[in-house]
Amino acid sequence: MNIATGQYTGDGNDNRSITGVGFQPDLVVIKREDAEANLSGVVWRSSAMVGDLSMSWVFSGIADLVQTLEADGFQIGTNNQVNADTKVYNWIAFKDNGAGDFKVGTYTGNGVDDRSITGVGFQPEMVWVGSAGAQTVFRHGSDAGDTSHYARSLNPDAADLIQAFQADGFQVGTVSNVNDNLAVYYYVAMKVSTGVFQQGTYTGNGADNRSITGVGFQPVFVFVKNDTTDSNAVLVLANTAVGETHYFDATADSTDRIQALESDGFQIGTNAEVNTDTETYLWMAWNTAIGSAFRPHLMQY
Repeated sequence: MNIATGQYTGDGNDNRSITGVGFQPDLVVIKREDAEANLSGVVWRSSAMVGDLSMSWVFSGIADLVQTLEADGFQIGTNNQVNADTKVYNWIAFKDNGAGDFKVGTYTGNGVDDRSITGVGFQPEMVWVGSAGAQTVFRHGSDAGDTSHYARSLNPDAADLIQAFQADGFQVGTVSNVNDNLAVYYYVAMKVSTGVFQQGTYTGNGADNRSITGVGFQPVFVFVKNDTTDSNAVLVLANTAVGETHYFDATADSTDRIQALESDGFQIGTNAEVNTDTETYLWMAWNTAIGSAFRPHLMQY
């Protein structure tokens, strides 16, 4: 996969092109720097989506967000989640470069349990799924049994969602987030790729300024979720304000979570969302592709 990251300032204008990405993305993820109620959930759009539709990790499908994916970037609408005047937005864009480590796609639900979604082309180690009628869910490579996750504490980990990874895709259950009859679903599937995408777990110890190492690169995107107790997932992008951490919903940015992106991983604070003693945490980290000509810290104003 190829990856680029950047930042822009909203101007409120419809059909606005964010350019300079360096490729036509297959996936774009956007997060506003400062959260406001019902305005600042994490937004994503993939090349499998048609019309003016994007997914929000916690608010289901919405129009007027990322309207289309373009030759050198993406087009945004006027919704405050992506384009409020003077507000700052961080983004990350992904492209399938044929390496067999990244795929986006779609399927129509049939309500049948233990259903295999095939055609991915590899066995994933991370999958997320969303639809126009339900919030996004994900499964991590370390998950055992029939367990998947939501990105906020209001929705605890659950069974019967993304049930397993398979040789050519993944298996889903019957919950409406992944397999309502006739509902349309969109997925993102990835596998670990040296220097580009890595994931793992760590056990909290409560110590401040703790470095999580062994990632193998300095990430441009880190995603952490407490796997022991119900908790909000948190994230940081390359251009996130220093010391700040984002949430997947409209919760205001906070400190003492993911504190920095470091040369071989990331630094965490003491907050329970990232570092309670003896609790287990899932992490995923992404880097710009090795040898890529794309700029990892592009800013557009």
